[in-house]
Amino acid sequence: MSVSLRLQSPFEPRIPRASAVGVGQGISTPGVRQEEKRKTGLQRLSAEKEVNYKLQEIEQAFDDLSEKISEFEEAGLDQSEIKIICNDFIDIC
Repeated sequence: MSVSLRLQSPFEPRIPRASAVGVGQGISTPGVRQEEKRKTGLQRLSAEKEVNYKLQEIEQAFDDLSEKISEFEEAGLDQSEIKIICNDFIDIC
C-alpha cells in the first residue's frame, strides 16, 4: 500500500480549518446583538458623513485662499495682504 503525500505549494491559497477559524465567527444571532451592530453601523455612517462634509468645507476654504493669494500676487503683496492671507490660513486650520 503506497501513501501519496502532496506538498502544498507556497503559491496555493491555504484553506483554514473550521476549528482554527471558529464556526460561525462574525455571524450575529438575531436580537439584541444584531440591533446593537446596526446602531453602531448607523453611527459610523453618520460620523463619516460629518467628516466628509467638514473636509469639503476645508477644501473649499483652501481653494478660496488660493484664489485670493493669486489675486494679491498680481499686484504684488503688501504687509496688509500678507496679514490677511495668514489670518485666513489660521482660520482654516
